[in-house]
Parts: sequence; C-alpha cells; structure tokens
Amino acid sequence: MLKLRGFSIQTRELTESLRERLDFAQAVPWVGEVGGRGQALIFYFAADAAQAAANADRWGLAPGANPMPAALASELRAVLPAYCVPAYLVQMDAIPLHPVSGKADLRSLPSVMETVTETADETSGTTEDAVIAAAARAMGCAPGRIDADLSFHDQGGDSLMCVALILDLERIYDRPVDFELAMNVPLHRLDALLSGQGGAAIPTGAFERPGLLLTGATGFLGGHVLARAARDLPAGHVVYCLVRDKRRDARERLDEVARRHGVPPERYVMVPGTLDAPRFGLDGAAHERAGAGGGVGRALRGDGQHGGGAQEMRDWSARGIEVVLEFCRAAGADLRFSSSSAVFPDRGGPWGEGPTVPWAGCTGYGAAKIAAEAAITASGVPAAILRLPSLYDLEAPNPRDICEIILAAALRAGAIPEGLCFPMTDVTAAAALLLGPITGPGGAGSVPVCNLIAEARVTLDGSMPARGWLDAVDLPPGIARVIAQAPDTLRVDARFDNAVARAAWARVSDAPFETICDAPAFLARRRATYQSEPALT
Repeated sequence: MLKLRGFSIQTRELTESLRERLDFAQAVPWVGEVGGRGQALIFYFAADAAQAAANADRWGLAPGANPMPAALASELRAVLPAYCVPAYLVQMDAIPLHPVSGKADLRSLPSVMETVTETADETSGTTEDAVIAAAARAMGCAPGRIDADLSFHDQGGDSLMCVALILDLERIYDRPVDFELAMNVPLHRLDALLSGQGGAAIPTGAFERPGLLLTGATGFLGGHVLARAARDLPAGHVVYCLVRDKRRDARERLDEVARRHGVPPERYVMVPGTLDAPRFGLDGAAHERAGAGGGVGRALRGDGQHGGGAQEMRDWSARGIEVVLEFCRAAGADLRFSSSSAVFPDRGGPWGEGPTVPWAGCTGYGAAKIAAEAAITASGVPAAILRLPSLYDLEAPNPRDICEIILAAALRAGAIPEGLCFPMTDVTAAAALLLGPITGPGGAGSVPVCNLIAEARVTLDGSMPARGWLDAVDLPPGIARVIAQAPDTLRVDARFDNAVARAAWARVSDAPFETICDAPAFLARRRATYQSEPALT
C-alpha cells in the first residue's frame, strides 16, 4: 500500500486494473517527486518489444516517462478512485532488482521530470491557464491532462482534492471560492465567473418590491419553498432567489425549477450571487437597496452543501452564515435556517431541540451545521432553526438523497439489508414550516430549534448483512464505500425530541404532526416506481 496526500492506494488493485489495459511483464507503482510539481503517483513497468509496440499502438506510449494518456485515465477512473490513477507511466526494459532481496530496488527507479510541453500551460500567464494548472496540482497530474471544458469533478477530482484547488484559486483570484462552484463548473467557465466576466447583471428594480430572500432555490427543498411562498405571499410580493452560476447558467436553472413547480415568472426575481462572498457578491448599491429600501422581511436558507472535511466545511459555512446575518441586520429581516439531523449521531438519543456540539465521528456537513446554528443563536437576529432528516416528495424521488439511493438499489435488486431504517420528512411539510410564524426574537435561549422529525421510520424487512448486500446491488462507488466503512448508515434509528416542532406545526397546519412522515405511502410509491421498471437486456 502507498500513501499520497493522505490517501491510501492499494497497489495490487491498481496493478491488476492496469494489466487489463496495458501490456507489461512486471510493474511497480510508486509515489515520487516530479520536478516542481511535488509528489505524484508513478507506475513503472517493464515491457518487451512486442508489449511496447502494443502500448504504443493503443495509447501512444514511448520508452521512458509518459504523462498518463487522457483516454486511459478516463477508463481507470471508471474502476478506481481518482487518487489511484497514476500521473505518469514509465516504460522500462526491466525493473531494477535489489541484489540481496531480489525485490524491486525502489531507489534505482528513474526519476520523472516535467517536460516543457507539460509546464507550458502554467507559464502563459492567463487566469484560465492558472485554473488548469491549479486543477493539475490538486490532482497530481500534468496540465495537459486537464480539459478546460470539463469540471474538476468530471475529471476525477474529489472533495479533499477540491480543498487544495480552492486554496489555490483563492490565492490566484484573491476572493472566496465556493465549494460547489470549484467542484462542478467547467474550468473555462469557472475562470470567467471568478474573473467577474460570467455573471448575470442585477435586474433593474431589484429589491424594490416587498418579499423574502431565498437561498438554495434550485435545490430539492428550495424549489418547494419557492412554490409555497409564491402561492402564499400577498399580491405584489416576490421571492428574491439568490442563485449562483454552476455547470449550467443560473437563470436557466432557476426558470426550470419554477416551471416544474408551477411558479409564475412574476412571482420571483433572480439575484445572481454567491452565498459566501461579501454582500453575496452584489455591488454596494444593490446590497444597500436590499437592506435599506427593499422591504425584504425574511431570509430563508434552503438546501445546503455536503462536501469537504470538517474544518473546511466549518470555514465555508461561517463565511456564508455571516453574510446572511449581515443582510438580515441591514434589512431588519428574520432568518429561517434549514439545519440537519446530521448534527447528531445516526443512533441513540433522544436528541434534544437545543444547542449541540461536534461529536466523535461528526461529518464535515454536520460540523458546519452545528457552527451555523451557534452563530445564528449568538447573533441577536430574530430567527428559527429547523433540523431536517432526509426529505421526500411522494411524486418525485430526490436523486441526490442517500436514503432514496439506498432504497432504490434495494428495491431494484429485490435485496433488503438487515435492519434497514431511516427517518424521513415530507418536503412539503418542511417548506410549510419554514414559511410559517416560527421565529423567536433572537439571542441566546430565544431562537426556537425544531426537530421536524416524526416517530415513524421508513423501514423494510431484510436479513442480508451489509457486506453481502453491497455485493448484490448497484450503488454509486462513493456511497458503496461509505456503507462499507460505516454499515450503520443503513440503520439510522436515532430518536429525537420534537415538542417545539409539534407546537410550531400546530401553528401552520391542522393535520396531525405524524402526517409529516407517511412511511407506508412513501414506500408504496417507491415500490411502484422501482419494481415496475423494465429489466435491461
């Protein structure tokens, strides 16, 4: 096993994966220094004349050091984690052997140097080239392997690599860089957005009508909040939707969500900006209009981000929540914040409706939510905090929710893991409560915290151990790894206090609190969806 930037690389798995695609007699994966680029994963292999000819025909490899061909890298990323894909292939006549042990003599392996071609992209001086170079550094590969038309994620970048990319981009552009922007936007577009050349203009007259400010409007929860607000707000009021550019244009994404939920165009206004930039990235005049004269009475934080390590997530969350709180103070607006049951462990309880602190095993996402809750409570801004589990829509599964993904895999395969259990809440209930009269006056002890989680659980009877179940179903590799490392992901049976949530629910609905989770109806819909899908032949 090798280590690279904290990642463990299984050398046998890497060698066997390359053996299926490359011709060689012997091979040694190794982590070595590559010029000024730092450590990189290098695959040394010995090939005879016939094997070398086959490698040249298929991949264009020459004797000696070769940057990893893009086509081969793409194939490997389909079967290996991105950090296990070598940056260089070194073709040799023979692997040097230690005279005593007879094993590979690692000290005698030839070093790899960057070529002029590989470093050219970093020396041309444009910011787009700098983005490509930063992405290459984060992934430990040559800039020539980076495609400016693809996102960092599309080229194999993961959350931890993205942290390194963000730090580099913040140095280059001298501004905060949003995690999802860095991860998911094509790199050429990322340069335009960070350079201020790709954003939409603030609409004329923005913030002149009364209404509320909604972040996360294009997310799963945010779309339902937008629909509910558009239905319930008085005539003449609008929903100001703070939307950032991503892989797709912000306007296109927002309009698509509005159409899906039947929201008329006159009921919402797009505000192009990003949550963790000062003043949302708005110019001073636009932010002043929003705060002083706009009549924006509420700010709602919708869907959140789920990537990165604990400290990085806390840092990004702290930037974002302070920007929101600054806006609320300027506008005299209250804040409704969607938090998460991830602030607690998946088991145990009952977990209360009050302050909490990070715990052993707490995810970066959970730690960020805990920090945001504390900042809101200490701010003095009138606010309410709504803790939510996974959310469901009876009519349309959320394709990004881990519980939906697990359930879909189980039902499609007809294989149910032992103890499958998780809490879920109807997304329409969450939207209704976020928009209801739930805020407190602000300050310690006066910000209501609602665990919007009923006693009912989504469960299916099964007897397969987690390991055997993973072998029987088709899951995204990342989720499969999470379950393999933490089998309790399949058995989320924590208990929660919900007295505050029950009281708040009674102010917005005549329906019993238990209706926020109709597990039988949810399971019936999902069985009809997944078990009726035609088999592939």
